[in-house]
Amino acid sequence: MKRIAILSLAVVLATVTVTALAQSPLNRTTINNWVSMMKELQLWDHDAGADADMNFDMMFRQAPRGYPEFQRILNRHGFRDAQDWTEVSTRITQAYWTMQFRDEESEYRAEMQQQLDEIERSPHLTPEQRQAMRQQMEMTMTMMGQMFDAPEADVDAVRANRAALDELFMGE
Repeated sequence: MKRIAILSLAVVLATVTVTALAQSPLNRTTINNWVSMMKELQLWDHDAGADADMNFDMMFRQAPRGYPEFQRILNRHGFRDAQDWTEVSTRITQAYWTMQFRDEESEYRAEMQQQLDEIERSPHLTPEQRQAMRQQMEMTMTMMGQMFDAPEADVDAVRANRAALDELFMGE
């Protein structure tokens, strides 16, 4: 299941999400259809000979001969085509990780502050090293804030469906 979480995060980071801003907000039906489809894809992937975790590498290697079945799965769950599913996947994944980041942001910031304090107290670092490390940590937090910036309506819809998505993303 961790592979799903990692792959999903990669999809978000690799996909341009500008179009998501112009779309209507996610809703319970769309999210439930997506979760059902992901579960069916796991079964399809497993039936194709992969291990219990979703193996996207195998899925995409088999895509040329498996595409008609993939298209049937898409249609069964209310998606027009792979592009429609990809866009919804990107939005759900980005909203999910945005929600996760926001829920834990204060903890991340507290950890970062603790690390900054340790850097300041370290007798083994030069002032230049301290400054470089501070800048790197600040840049990391800024990038995380930008990465996890889904439309609020999508985050709200994902939060309302959190249990099903936690199960899928985290195996909980």
